[in-house]
Amino acid sequence: MILGKSFLHNRITFKSLKLTLILLSLILLMSSSAFAVAIESSTEYFELGIDLEVYGDSYLSNEDITIQVKYTNDFIYDSWSTSADVSGSFYTTWETPIDYNLPDTLIIVSTGDSSGYIASTTVILSNNIFHHLLNGTLTASPQWHNGNVNSSNSCYEEGSSVAHRYFVSDQNSGTSHHFTIQADAIKNYFHTFDYFTDYDFSEASAIASIGGVCSPIAAAAPADCSNPTGTYAFPDPTDSTNYVSVPIGISDIVNGSFTASGTQHLSFYNVVIDSVSKYFFTGTEANAEINLTIYFTVIDDGSVGFFMGGHLAEGLPNTWGVGNGAGSVGGAPYHMSVVNYDGGGGANQDRSVQGIFVPSVPEVNIIYPDSDIDSICYLTNSICSTTATAEIYTWTITGGTIVSGQGTNFIEYTATGSPGTNITISLEACNNSGCSDDTYCATESISILIGDCNPCEIAISCPPDVTISCDASVDPSNTGTATYSATGNCPTLSLNHTDSFVAGSCSQEQTIYRLWEVSDNQSNILASCTQTITVEDNLAPTFDQTCPADIVVECDNVPQAPTLTATDNCDLAPVVTFNETTTPGSCDNSYTITRTWTATDECNNSTTSAQTITVQDTTYPTLAGCPTDITVSCDNIPVPANVIATDNCDPTPVITFNETTIPGSCDNSYTLTRTWTATDDCGNSSSC
Repeated sequence: MILGKSFLHNRITFKSLKLTLILLSLILLMSSSAFAVAIESSTEYFELGIDLEVYGDSYLSNEDITIQVKYTNDFIYDSWSTSADVSGSFYTTWETPIDYNLPDTLIIVSTGDSSGYIASTTVILSNNIFHHLLNGTLTASPQWHNGNVNSSNSCYEEGSSVAHRYFVSDQNSGTSHHFTIQADAIKNYFHTFDYFTDYDFSEASAIASIGGVCSPIAAAAPADCSNPTGTYAFPDPTDSTNYVSVPIGISDIVNGSFTASGTQHLSFYNVVIDSVSKYFFTGTEANAEINLTIYFTVIDDGSVGFFMGGHLAEGLPNTWGVGNGAGSVGGAPYHMSVVNYDGGGGANQDRSVQGIFVPSVPEVNIIYPDSDIDSICYLTNSICSTTATAEIYTWTITGGTIVSGQGTNFIEYTATGSPGTNITISLEACNNSGCSDDTYCATESISILIGDCNPCEIAISCPPDVTISCDASVDPSNTGTATYSATGNCPTLSLNHTDSFVAGSCSQEQTIYRLWEVSDNQSNILASCTQTITVEDNLAPTFDQTCPADIVVECDNVPQAPTLTATDNCDLAPVVTFNETTTPGSCDNSYTITRTWTATDECNNSTTSAQTITVQDTTYPTLAGCPTDITVSCDNIPVPANVIATDNCDPTPVITFNETTIPGSCDNSYTLTRTWTATDDCGNSSSC
């Protein structure tokens, strides 16, 4: 066995009796020295996209050899030349193409160019393909492969999981099958693969970087490969009921303190998982394999695929013990395999791991000079250090600041947190992996009480209490600012104020209690005092217009009362009320009007404006219809005329009539004097 692959030894086959006789003659000519050329391949079953190793022997020293890859009908698919060494042996490789049209059976023929010696071997295209992931190094890229995981192509470490993919081609819909996943659990008494995980447990980014689970880099998957369409949980490896039996060397995994990291699932496509067996072990106490049989049914004609990871055992106190993990295995590789497909052994596939990287995690501690002290001084510089040997030191402090030493094993720091609180000092010490850009780190933290060796003392003085108008600013620039003095180890201090309000008797009046506080940079209040600010409204509104002047008017010319508005220093909408009173005079149309406007704010401050209007009636009534003087016959004296009167204020002035006779020269000759008099309410009269 080499690299976990089977060998098929095909010795030279002579094609005809004639050829046999010729060769026998050559043997006799060569001093009767017997020979038998041979060609071998590194595996009986080949895969697409891999390097197939071809080697042979018993050719002439240093002769050129032609290698041909043929179909069974003698069609030459590929050919190349190589050379034998001094002993007549040769070694070459054929990179099998990713050609899904290749026939299932190929014949590899080697022909000595000088000797004519011919040998052949047959290889069969495997319908069972099992690859693991070489996850790359600083100089090697990730790839799917059927070779050996080692430090030149991978950077696996204890606690990571080696990703695997398993394909079986040419399956028929509805058929049921089974196979067994087998992994070396113990190799030379060291723990190697301790349980199965998700295929991308630790290598998701590496798998993604090469195109996923169906990537042809650097080994081919079936043409109808698919991303996983389902998952099935592996039995819990820490539950003893999931084992047929647990060997003594494995029992720690079910002791209750062992924790399996991450999730453990089998991923797959084009199948339904019917069941999964319990774990069972094969081998010996020194070299044991863990096994798990998968039973499934094919969904559609074509290939089926399974994806899983093998967890590399960690040599830690809470797992297998320090030095007992996969990284401690020296020399021989350990394996993960798929075996016994449908109970047969011909489809067994095996992949090996050798020489994984063992991370060096620093042992971290934090030391401060006086380890028996129960506190450190506030705002005083102190030191601490570690004895850990590491490549990277990262210190962090909560409740303090680092003065110097970041990145080294020694720092000087200052406690800035408030006395009575704790300062927490944390250290992360890391080593580089050496085969990737990963780092391996350990952390440690300590907390120490912050004491006050020179306490901060603060004296605060408030500004005097003040009374201000409601339209005055309440800003400290108008009402005064507190002052303070500080002595001792004081942190950065700040002076701030907060106001609380008590409403007054009206909306424009209030009392403000202004709390002045001195606080540190942690918002702790160290001193305070209170100032009282009384806000008053003592100012009455003012009218926006000039109040009308007192006037004397005729009774028919009394003006309308104007609308006045007002403005207040604090009330945005003072209320203006209007009142009018009348004082009677000597007659109905002679009187006095008093008009009063009052503006009032919300605090009942008011101002008044008044106007006096003296109303009088000095206008006489007017008569209409007065007849003119006439001379008439004694038998034609007219009846008195119907005279009417109007007045500017009195709607019904009183009209009186008077007639007097003045005798003439005879009884029927005389003079009649007729008088009409109109008088208003105020005694103004006119006659006609």
